[in-house]
Amino acid sequence: MITGMDVSAWQGTVNWAKAARNGVRFAYIKVSQRLYADKLFPQNWPAARSAGLLRGGYHYLVWDRDPLEQADTFCSLLKDDPGELPPAADFEERSGVPADAADRLKRFLQAVEYRLGVKPAVYTSPDFWKNYGSADPTWADYPLWIANYRINQPIIPSPWSEYYFWQHTNSGDGGYYGCASRGVDMNLCSEETFARLTAARVENQRAATLQEKVERLWRAHPALWP
Repeated sequence: MITGMDVSAWQGTVNWAKAARNGVRFAYIKVSQRLYADKLFPQNWPAARSAGLLRGGYHYLVWDRDPLEQADTFCSLLKDDPGELPPAADFEERSGVPADAADRLKRFLQAVEYRLGVKPAVYTSPDFWKNYGSADPTWADYPLWIANYRINQPIIPSPWSEYYFWQHTNSGDGGYYGCASRGVDMNLCSEETFARLTAARVENQRAATLQEKVERLWRAHPALWP
């Protein structure tokens, strides 16, 4: 399994070279929440790349702002350097969860896919998805980043059958992995998935055809669907 970690401003300054020396090969980095950038995103993003890590950016989705506005904030911050791993939506906010939470998540994801040209991932836990997600099979089109602790294998919520990333603990040794904080979230990814994502990154670097651009635009605007 390939080792990764995810960080935000809560980790303080990160020594990315130390993280890489101690076995971290990929990182998810908080880009934004609500309509604001994470305060350490501007330094974490280039520093992780300089250390040779593959990066994915994530947005913490909240309920008191329109999901399309949130997607605009997120994509505007990533547009010149979207990272090597799928961008991700953090679907876990338990305060004031609306009845249409899954629909709001879908709108965010569709907007991100249109803007960045890549299928984004969903970060969630089995319990949260059971309560506020959906078993609609179309959700399985999005890569799953599952948070599930103190267990040998994560519980995979329906409709997914596999995960891309597994956040297996929120109490990794922060100091060992170069973080100013005591703890850090740690993740795993299978070697097969990691290789597939790396290959997909090379493929995505080619220019999109006109047909592909039209299809992305269509998927991003479900209100126009018949």
